[in-house]
Amino acid sequence: MKKLLFSIYLLLHAFSLQAQVHFVEKGKLKVGIRVYKDQINYPIDSLCEGFEPETHLPINLIIPEGSSLGINTDSIQSTDIALVVNNKLQYINRPEVKMNGFSMSSSPGSEQSYVFIDEQAGDTLAITWKVGYSSLELSDLYPAEYFSNFVAYQFQNIFSSYPDSSQYNWSDVEYVDELNERGLPVNPSFPYKDNGLYFVVDQLTEDAKVQLIGFHESLQGYDPENPFALFLYEDLSPGDYTFYVQPFEGAPEELSLSYPFTILKPWWLETPTLIGGSILVVILIGGILFIAYRNKQEKQKSNSNGLSN
Repeated sequence: MKKLLFSIYLLLHAFSLQAQVHFVEKGKLKVGIRVYKDQINYPIDSLCEGFEPETHLPINLIIPEGSSLGINTDSIQSTDIALVVNNKLQYINRPEVKMNGFSMSSSPGSEQSYVFIDEQAGDTLAITWKVGYSSLELSDLYPAEYFSNFVAYQFQNIFSSYPDSSQYNWSDVEYVDELNERGLPVNPSFPYKDNGLYFVVDQLTEDAKVQLIGFHESLQGYDPENPFALFLYEDLSPGDYTFYVQPFEGAPEELSLSYPFTILKPWWLETPTLIGGSILVVILIGGILFIAYRNKQEKQKSNSNGLSN
């Protein structure tokens, strides 16, 4: 009985996997494709705009960022098949390089392709897709004086993904009232003396656009050679700012990053201080004018008394 149940489970599991594979074909070329991420398979029809009638190739296939596109070539029967992966020629189904399947993951926004060529019949089957973008988030935030600590961390962990929490302990900062799930300040107001900040954004592509609203007048192109995707702003004037990043030009707001913050005025430029200072100046000037007026009056009185004598 247990063997029967286990056999049924295997059969259902195999059927489930088969159902999740989308087949494209032309002539003797028949290839299965599937998209998966974290052991989750995505239906191909939910990721494209439809299928070509003859080949069943997906039209405008966009796979989620972080997912992989898998290829199953078991159904290819020809013994002389060429495969071009992103313009690089390879061969499959020859005895020395037999491949039954493989997968490929790639960076956000990139365009990829597999081209299968039946060299005997001259048929070509091209599978192309683009990798989508996930929502951007601020990976870390550093005060200016801690830049060296950040660089040291990056060099020590250059082959590791960025951690899920801030490398700077914002919980010990007295003027920070609230932290998000990464341990970063929420809508912070920085004292005037802390007006230099380093922003870290993970996994940016060369299509990204960056702007510090309140400092830049427009979006700035992202430099792919920027080490560690780090953005430095020093000696910021008092005011309200928003650190804004788009994964690509014209990206929807739900994919973009917006991080508002404020640089406070020094105490001597705060409104109560200015009002108090202005009152003191007025009092001082008034006192000086009053004393000058009284001295003048006394001088005129003395001169009048001298003439009368």
